Amino acid sequence: MLIIQSENRRIHCPKAQLPEKTRDPATPGAFRHVAFPEPLGEKLYAEVKNFLESHGQSLYEAVSGPDVDILRVYHKHWSQFSQGSFYMNLLFGYLNTHLKKQKQDYGEISPYSTSFCPDTMEEVMDIGALALDIWKRKMIEPLKGTLVEHVLIEVKK
Repeated sequence: MLIIQSENRRIHCPKAQLPEKTRDPATPGAFRHVAFPEPLGEKLYAEVKNFLESHGQSLYEAVSGPDVDILRVYHKHWSQFSQGSFYMNLLFGYLNTHLKKQKQDYGEISPYSTSFCPDTMEEVMDIGALALDIWKRKMIEPLKGTLVEHVLIEVKK
């Protein structure tokens, strides 16, 4: 834990990263420490992505089960998921803006974290776009043949 103390204030930084000592230009011969807070935007984005993927998988299992009216259940889940992704995009608007700005400012590399490594980094999307991409991968692609078949049966009726 790092404690930064000034004249009348103490600041506790439990997860601050402390770089090497740097010379303080204002005081010859003195050193100063600079603390960088741990960036949590990347971690929050990863957690939201994991949540959306596991939720998408559970919806897929609910729709693809036996004896399920697939079109009705799919439509119900799609309506809820699309509305939820819209609200999540509004809720995480600051995160969307922050991550885009961070990519532009730091050239896609965070100076304080190793999690935004250009070799392993995938495209960072807005939360709403991420949710829709996950829906496509978890629901549309695996179910497209079955959905088309059921739609054609309903059209023939």
